This record gives sequence, C-alpha cells and structure tokens, in this order.
Amino acid sequence: MQRNCSASPQLLAGVLGTLALISLTFGLVFLALGTPWILVYALNLTACLTGVFFHYARHAADRETIILTDHTVEICQELGSRQLTAIFARAQVRIALHEHRHDGVEISNGVQTVGLGSLLSPSARRELHAVLSKNLRSASPHQCTTHIHNVLSASGVCRLSLVQ
Repeated sequence: MQRNCSASPQLLAGVLGTLALISLTFGLVFLALGTPWILVYALNLTACLTGVFFHYARHAADRETIILTDHTVEICQELGSRQLTAIFARAQVRIALHEHRHDGVEISNGVQTVGLGSLLSPSARRELHAVLSKNLRSASPHQCTTHIHNVLSASGVCRLSLVQ
C-alpha cells in the first residue's frame, strides 16, 4: 500500500516556492512604502510554507507492505523516517480493529503487535480488517492477496503491487 500522491515533492517545492517568492515580494514592496508589518507577515508565511513542504516531502514515500507466503505474514512499513519489519506465523496471527486510531488494523501474535492502515480511510480500514479476519488464516496467499487488492482498489486511496 502506498499513498496516492498526485504532486511530487519537486512540484510542491516549485508551487510553494513561487507562493513564498510572491509573498516576500509584496512584503518588500510594502516595506519600501513604510509598512514593515507586511514583511513580517510574509516571512511568517514563508516559514509556514517551508514547514508544510518538509512535512509533505517526508511522508510522500510512505508505504505499508504485506507479504504473504503459505505459512507467514510479513509486514514492512516505511512511515516518515521509521522503518519496521515484522514476521508472523499465519496460523497464530490475531487481527483486531481499533476505529479511533489512524493505524487501526492491528496484527498480533501475542508477543509482537503491528498497526496497519495509516494510509487508508476509515471505511477502507474496516474493509481491510474484514478481509484479513476472514481470509488470512485459511485462504491461500494468492486468494488473500486478491481479496485485499479488491478492497484497496475499490477504496482508491492506495496503490497495490502484486508480486508473484
């Protein structure tokens, strides 16, 4: 699963940089006219735009990967600068849904717990939970992957890569 980012960090940098340049230009014009407060506002706006860009760029490549084999489930997450990999035995995995959390689909084996779904909408998280609960233990990896793909493609918020 990966975010559907319609704007690359380069495009966003160009747009926000243009807005900051226009704002600073107006601030300098008003400074020349004797009203320095506009420049203070323009500098504040530029600082905020810079913060927005760095936050967006840090999370533009976020992804969650579920790798299914006949006997294991491997979860790989790259969220911001944090990377996590967890491997669970399919026969021992427990799945829970926590609707109030942004990573509300919880996969656990009693010792280790991983939250999934931070890139999904709440309704897509509920559907992913239902599919995983129904198919993860009993269905073949291909069948389970097909069901997950159907849920995610219907939600339209993630990109799914199938590896054979």
